[in-house]
Amino acid sequence: MTVVRPVVLAGGNGIRLWPLSRASLPKPFLPLLAEGRSPFESAVAAAAAWGEPLVLCRDVHRFVAAEQIRGLGVPARLVLEPESRGDGAAIALAAAIADPDDVLLVLPSEDPGELPVGADAGGGPWRVGKDGERVVYDLVSARTVLGAVVALAGSSAIDAISRAAKLSPDLSFHRVHAQAWEDVPHLDLGILRRAASAVTVPARAGAQIADFGALREQGETDADGNVTFGDVALIGSRGCLVRSGSRLVTVVDGTDLAVIETADAVLVAPVAAGDRVRDLVALLETQDRVEAQLTPRVLRPWGAFEAIGEGVRWRAKRIVVQPGQALSLQRHEHRAEHWVVVRGTARVRRGDEVVDIGVDASTYIPRGTVHRLENPGDEPLVVVEVQTGDRLVEDDIERLEDRYGR
Repeated sequence: MTVVRPVVLAGGNGIRLWPLSRASLPKPFLPLLAEGRSPFESAVAAAAAWGEPLVLCRDVHRFVAAEQIRGLGVPARLVLEPESRGDGAAIALAAAIADPDDVLLVLPSEDPGELPVGADAGGGPWRVGKDGERVVYDLVSARTVLGAVVALAGSSAIDAISRAAKLSPDLSFHRVHAQAWEDVPHLDLGILRRAASAVTVPARAGAQIADFGALREQGETDADGNVTFGDVALIGSRGCLVRSGSRLVTVVDGTDLAVIETADAVLVAPVAAGDRVRDLVALLETQDRVEAQLTPRVLRPWGAFEAIGEGVRWRAKRIVVQPGQALSLQRHEHRAEHWVVVRGTARVRRGDEVVDIGVDASTYIPRGTVHRLENPGDEPLVVVEVQTGDRLVEDDIERLEDRYGR
């Protein structure tokens, strides 16, 4: 009996969608059209109809991928790549993990639309294009993939992929063999397409959004062709895409503009700017702007934190610790911290002292003091942290103990 193994590739960066999409939270993980599922969630949900998906993503995105899979409530095997070697290499890795007789149904982290279950299995590349309004996804046997790698990249490539496929468990993740992965060549989808014949699984097309022009096309327009998200007011504007993330955004007499507001950045550009947005991000990176890489909300294995304000010698964060989770035992060389509990109960270690503090209570962590924040309760713990000092950066941290192996 042929076994179909669903595989989801959590790749792509979506630089042309900055400031929505960033290196720390790229396009596949963003609900771009509404407060609904992200493309990654849509792909995992569709794949899960065939069985437990094998999900491949970069190590740096493991927490957001795990959070979104957990929100779907479906089982999935999450495999971490230290760095990208291309979609072809990821498919080859999936083939090496699977049984050679399995057939892989490989989905990108896009909305796959309606994907039927129970289609005939066969050999073929990942995707060959569109048939009218239907996107064509393909089934490819694991044996065919591995054979294509040998034929087109040599035996050393398949040897490295086979070694990389010896996974090591890490919490709820599975890590590839890092040293072996370094030896895997960059493989794109083209070599697999040329190596196999197409046997397709048709699916009604979902949303594929590469830039702001595509986002405008997918959105719901008003009488003047504008597409808006969030708290937006327009006068005399036509063909604009305006998105508010944290405040009122207004546009007067705009034409074919993309106005994108987030908590820490605003982009104003022609809606057809495309690669010019990519150039802008490259400029920000040369200026060492954190906004080029990070979103205000940063996921961690214990929860998340979000910057809410800063000034000379101070910086404020909103910290959310999930039930039963804890930050690392740590200390800071350059900053002191003040914590105020606004929801839940915090278990605080400060030096040798361990105390539980509730809502409206606070504590002070002097510079250089060993400390830990933990949530012993059954609801999320929310803490407002105010840092003070001469150097307020994330790398001012010495971890002495960490349950997540960081």
